[in-house]
Amino acid sequence: MVPKVTVFGSCRVYTPCSILQKDGKIKLNQKNIFGFTHYSSEILQQFDLISGARQAPARLRPYMNINDDWTAPPPADFSRFREMFSETDIFVVEVSSIRQVVFKSTFLQINRVMERLVKNEEIQKRWWKPMLISSKNNFAHYPLETASPVEAELVRQIQIREQTPGQIRRDISSILQRLDKPVLFVSHFNLQKNNKPVPQRQLIVDALKTIDGQLGVSVFDPTKAVMDHGIEASLIDLGHYKPEFEPYIATLIWDKLENILSQSAIG
Repeated sequence: MVPKVTVFGSCRVYTPCSILQKDGKIKLNQKNIFGFTHYSSEILQQFDLISGARQAPARLRPYMNINDDWTAPPPADFSRFREMFSETDIFVVEVSSIRQVVFKSTFLQINRVMERLVKNEEIQKRWWKPMLISSKNNFAHYPLETASPVEAELVRQIQIREQTPGQIRRDISSILQRLDKPVLFVSHFNLQKNNKPVPQRQLIVDALKTIDGQLGVSVFDPTKAVMDHGIEASLIDLGHYKPEFEPYIATLIWDKLENILSQSAIG
């Protein structure tokens, strides 16, 4: 039987899994999943949002990567999530960043925040980049007089944090408990242009290593694949694979999926 797979993450996992579906190796089950995620807290939040265990404030949806045509489910407890994905055989979960973008109690999607709030190079230079570096929000450097009420509210209160290894491990544990099915975790490729690792990405790799090899859980770190092929042949930039490289990543993910499912069947 063709396994049903549900994917949480970015294009780095969704596109290879789409290739596997096109090749007839898997069938994707993406019920009500509204967009890409990057950090573990954002993934857990999406679990709640797509099941109805939590509601997304309408004014924040554009900053959470929620499309206008997404239909919020009626309020429900988390058991609805397991009902929605009862046919899923295995989950693919990518944890690719330790950087949280937080507004009050809501986790935002960093790319959508940048698109909507960082409107020119001056804002990037004076407000956004310093906040990324220091985690301090000096909103006095933002032109609030030109911002809408929602934009001004966000600019004044948004926070950027970096998770600790302990926080990442706790989130990973929560993800496993909530999914309660076989999981393939995927990290970001851990390379800069000088072929040196990125310290923040290494924290994720190290956290995921603590669960690698457990029954029903495996980890795929694409770093070696990128190094073997070379950065120029593999990557568009330090966040995206080249289209011609994605089928190879798909085959590596498929190997992992097959192994997890066979081990789960034995267990």
